[in-house]
Amino acid sequence: MYFKQETSRLVQGPLTQEQYSQKKQSFQQTTNQQDSRQQFEQKSVDFTPPTGKTTGPGQNGPWVMRLMSAKSTDGLNFTRTNQVITDQGDVPDLAVDKNGKIYLYYVGWTVAGEQNKTVVAISEDNGKTWIYKKLGLIGFEGGMAAAVDPDIQILDDGTFRLYVTSDPEDGQGPRTYYAEGKDGINFTKMGVAFSGSGRFVLDPSTLRTPSGWHFFAGVGGGGIEKGWHATSEDGKTFTQQEYKEFVKDGKGYIFTNAIAIPGGYRAYAFDNRTIVSFFSTDGENWTAEDGVRLTLDPSSQLETGVLKDPAVARLSDGSYLMVYVTKIP
Repeated sequence: MYFKQETSRLVQGPLTQEQYSQKKQSFQQTTNQQDSRQQFEQKSVDFTPPTGKTTGPGQNGPWVMRLMSAKSTDGLNFTRTNQVITDQGDVPDLAVDKNGKIYLYYVGWTVAGEQNKTVVAISEDNGKTWIYKKLGLIGFEGGMAAAVDPDIQILDDGTFRLYVTSDPEDGQGPRTYYAEGKDGINFTKMGVAFSGSGRFVLDPSTLRTPSGWHFFAGVGGGGIEKGWHATSEDGKTFTQQEYKEFVKDGKGYIFTNAIAIPGGYRAYAFDNRTIVSFFSTDGENWTAEDGVRLTLDPSSQLETGVLKDPAVARLSDGSYLMVYVTKIP
């Protein structure tokens, strides 16, 4: 289900009461108006991404958002490609397999005649061109909300592990599930990775380190001013740790994803107009890096209003690809 509103990926940042209410209302509206409570498994199909924005259950959501890309040689200084990967897309996440193939997971609003679906775009030329597929998802049928907010990990044996937000409507709110597959397109639900005991768990992001896994997600409701942080030995079930926040120059930023880089790990975060980064040697303790990675360009005819939800991957040639979200002008 679509759980996001203006800030979309509210990972590692507080949800205001307004944002929490918007997410909850959007979840209820889209649940009622779509086939989100699937009675049959979601099948994998190719599709052509939409062009332009459309209407949705609120003012802000994937129906008015656009995915664009930027590239960098060092993961710090990014240059826009001015490539529109898709319209009506939101909350991206990236992974690169051992052959250099790029997998871009995101929530698409209009997908092959359906709405609010988790999909994947695949590139074999370092992001120059893409093919688009709706995921095949088994296990999220029978009364569960559709699986959204994708976070992807490719394991050492080639297994694709997909973390998503869904809600079985048991009164405990949305939580993070994980599903696995071999081809990056078809997945089977394996179980609950993390639950917030009655508080919303939104927009998961995971990081693997030699000492274990780290989990970050947004907290919905309950007056919590930071974000979820949990750890795991195997990445299948996570145990809650102290809440975390990502602060640079006295300002809180919303965590979106973290990647391994030479010498440690880099996390990317945003405030809706600026993308910044943090560095860690262990995945636990983070330090803000100097400068900004990307800033909203008010003169652009391709983006407007917001700059958010950066997903970054290190490509096979050592360069970095960023996919970010902006509003369609």
